[in-house]
Amino acid sequence: MSNFNLINYLSKNRLTEVIELTRLYPEDPDEVAQKVADHFTKTDNLDLIYSIKPGSLKVSPKGAYFDLNTEAGPNTPGEDFKDENGFGIENYLGDYAGGSFVIKSEEGLDEDFFVIRNMANRNAKVGMVNPEGEVTFTTETEINEDVEYSVNDFPIGADVSMGDEVWKVVKPGTRGEKIFMAPFNAEAKRRYISIAIEFDLNWLNANITNISK
Repeated sequence: MSNFNLINYLSKNRLTEVIELTRLYPEDPDEVAQKVADHFTKTDNLDLIYSIKPGSLKVSPKGAYFDLNTEAGPNTPGEDFKDENGFGIENYLGDYAGGSFVIKSEEGLDEDFFVIRNMANRNAKVGMVNPEGEVTFTTETEINEDVEYSVNDFPIGADVSMGDEVWKVVKPGTRGEKIFMAPFNAEAKRRYISIAIEFDLNWLNANITNISK
């Protein structure tokens, strides 16, 4: 071992690997995480305050991970609040309520560019980080377009919106990633239309705008 040269070993065997790993997330992931929390606080419709969950920021060869907590702001609705699905304000508050995120490099991105995804929202892309550490956030419309649904996201009885049309899930498809749905709107009720049509999951992911369970 007296002839062992650490620098030579690193340069031939490990240095390239270490350099590649550091490019899988920004140099200062904590600063990016704080920018995400600040952005959500600034734009939240319920006036929630977002903060990084203490101890949640972790880095690994797959990226940098962090969670966001939420608390009520001065104009957050009270206990009488109900959202469109009947959930109260307590559903939006507390540890992890702000989402679980990963900052990472992805195939197709330029070097030193990174994507931020919310793993708690079907890996929806919420922003991009450039080599200078600046974050460009995704619009709500773009986030909805980026969400990919699975068959499990379509329970029987769920209302599925596609543009101006609403369909109701009636049963699983005959095979694979397919779902049977029937039209669910005033015109369909007036004309007693209840025939179910089998939809392909890939087609739904390209056309769906919302699911109400």
